[in-house]
Amino acid sequence: MVDTIKVWSEVLNTTILLKVVVPDRVSSQKLMILLHGKMEPELSTELLELLPEELALEELSNEFGMAVVIPLMENRYYISTKDYDCNQFVSWELPNLVMNKYDISDSVEQILAGVSMGGFGATLIGARTGAFQKIISISGAYIANDVKIGNPEVWGNLLPNSQRLNKSFLYYFLPLEDLEQSIDRNALAALPLFQKDKTVIVATCGTKDWLYPRNLKLVEEMENNRLQFKFYPLENGDHDAECFKDGLWKAVEYLEALE
Repeated sequence: MVDTIKVWSEVLNTTILLKVVVPDRVSSQKLMILLHGKMEPELSTELLELLPEELALEELSNEFGMAVVIPLMENRYYISTKDYDCNQFVSWELPNLVMNKYDISDSVEQILAGVSMGGFGATLIGARTGAFQKIISISGAYIANDVKIGNPEVWGNLLPNSQRLNKSFLYYFLPLEDLEQSIDRNALAALPLFQKDKTVIVATCGTKDWLYPRNLKLVEEMENNRLQFKFYPLENGDHDAECFKDGLWKAVEYLEALE
């Protein structure tokens, strides 16, 4: 079953649109929070509607007894600010809202996953909060270094002093001076916060994806921090829905095999 609902978030002080997928015939044994990628505001609702089908989430939900919730959030790479605390919303308020609404046990296993910008967000929020023992990053957009060095693939025509910058996701990475070391704004810098003996991270990325070298850097940093992880390079995969679906399913299957 796929639902589209709206909930009021006390943490974010706004109404949040959710896509919720729950198993048809069994109770939910797991709850996955799935963070979406960057979306153009005028297309965001339409793109959110497409995600369950593109990722085959109904099949995933039924096969693994898993509820999946996708919150429609701002294009800010899930970086928290005082007036929009992504950490608290994703790790605490959202799971509670969904568990209460769909009568899911509060002892259910929780997984935090994300696609592209959401992969960055899942890693960052997972590290910052310590609330999830399983993290999935699908084609994660680990672009903090690109932002810092002014890579035009990320910045386009904008500059750090542009008057339009506060309407861009780039605004939330500022200031650039300490971005490389910032555990609040840089997912790779936050990796040491993970509890090494309790958290499992699964990352996937297509080998033709422009983000593939950034994901290899993620792997390097996870190795340096001696984290428990699995990385799937998807041969000839690109930054598209087919690769996202393959990556998500591989990640879930890997985590299932660990149990």
